[in-house]
Amino acid sequence: MKEKQYVIQGVKLRMGEMTLGQDKKLLELMNGREINFEEMKGLQGTISYLLKNDILNDFLKVILKGDTDSIDIDEITNSELEEIISDFFGLNGKWISKLNDLLNDFLKTMKLTTPLPNLERKPRKAPTTG
Repeated sequence: MKEKQYVIQGVKLRMGEMTLGQDKKLLELMNGREINFEEMKGLQGTISYLLKNDILNDFLKVILKGDTDSIDIDEITNSELEEIISDFFGLNGKWISKLNDLLNDFLKTMKLTTPLPNLERKPRKAPTTG
């Protein structure tokens, strides 16, 4: 399993592919929140979304392994944050893609017309009468 290493404010942290426990914590973090996938496009969009919804600190504590309580998350540099978020997507791309597909299938089942971004959508056939 690939793992990325970081030294932030003198504290050694690491991140790898998400575990089931981390999946559960992320889902709990997002529970009850209206998730706007359009706002989360790209690296900067994701960071902005996490900041705007005041969940960046908790998100980082879920995805990073190590003594996250020993760092001041507000003092993480922008380049460190971009590296961490970029690595998160790189390490968990398959999981994120599967989650995207699952959510898209769920939306189709619910017959909602707003597709998730970056997902291919086939046009609906008009109902025939007669």
